Amino acid sequence: MGRPNLVARFRPPGPISNSLGDSQLYDDGANVVIGGIPAAPAPATPVFNPANLLTVNGATRINGNTNITNDLDVDLNANIDGSLQVDGNGRVDGRLVVGNPPATPGGHMLYVNGSMIAEEVKVKLQPSWPDYVFETGYELKPLVEVEQYILENKHLPGIASANDVAENGLDLGLTQKAQMEKIEELYLYMIEANKQMQALRAENDQLKARIEKLEQR
Repeated sequence: MGRPNLVARFRPPGPISNSLGDSQLYDDGANVVIGGIPAAPAPATPVFNPANLLTVNGATRINGNTNITNDLDVDLNANIDGSLQVDGNGRVDGRLVVGNPPATPGGHMLYVNGSMIAEEVKVKLQPSWPDYVFETGYELKPLVEVEQYILENKHLPGIASANDVAENGLDLGLTQKAQMEKIEELYLYMIEANKQMQALRAENDQLKARIEKLEQR
């Protein structure tokens, strides 16, 4: 005899005589629990969530295919060596590692060891977007200084060098922000160059008019 709803197990010969004892498998015909069964004299009936038909309180290893048509809630780690297909919603509250990384991926929440494709990627930046370039008082470096910086460092000021990218990777959000800053600065250079060109054109027209008057005399 065993406790109610606990599947009996056979105790082998040894210090304990042959008999049937309580296993770690609970089955009341509607729900199944593996492991974590309360010991006597605690109540033998576990507390169930009505939606949970199978509860496993310890480690579980499945060598074959598993088909789950309803929700799957994993509170600890889940290691999947094969394919994983999720037709509904998926949520990971901890770190997600995809692929076999050559080393620990650090403190990042998502690590993909391989290529990745997406139809849309949205990056939310904590720093401000570089509209400050167009604010009054923004210090725009003279092109002579920019040229000297490029000659000495072989990359634009404020942009990561090739060595930095090779060593630390490329931060998409911050890189996009830095590129937009340079684009807006380029527009300021172009606007200033256009003003100078218009002034030179007006001065050239005046000189032409004066030359024509002198020739007519």
